[in-house]
Amino acid sequence: MRRFVVCAMLVTALQAVPAPGPVPQVMARGAQMGDATGRVTDVDRRQWRLRLDSGDEMYATDVRYLDGLKEGDRVHVRYIDTGGRKSIIRIDHQ
Repeated sequence: MRRFVVCAMLVTALQAVPAPGPVPQVMARGAQMGDATGRVTDVDRRQWRLRLDSGDEMYATDVRYLDGLKEGDRVHVRYIDTGGRKSIIRIDHQ
């Protein structure tokens, strides 16, 4: 019972503290953000991979990023490059 009361008090206290603004994205050390624009040449939903006509190969962090994409679509992709692997964080259809 004591644990429940302490947790409830903590949750109540945290709800009273206003957020300082947008939450910054946390990136791994050495990671860099990038953008790529181009036409989709390949969508591999088994490996969560996307290829553009520019030669960029990126991997979705969530398979839902690839929903509705097909070859020939023009897209703008924002990604995080960590050690040569580009992880998609946003896709916009153009």
